[in-house]
Amino acid sequence: MVTHDPGLASQADRMLLLRDGTVAASDIRSAWGLERGWG
Repeated sequence: MVTHDPGLASQADRMLLLRDGTVAASDIRSAWGLERGWG
């Protein structure tokens, strides 16, 4: 899934950060602190 919606993103177990059309970072949710949700 591709989204800018934090609620939807919080359901994923992995996140990719894209910058200028390339993958700038790739990590699991827990490394981003998202297990608690955004906001």
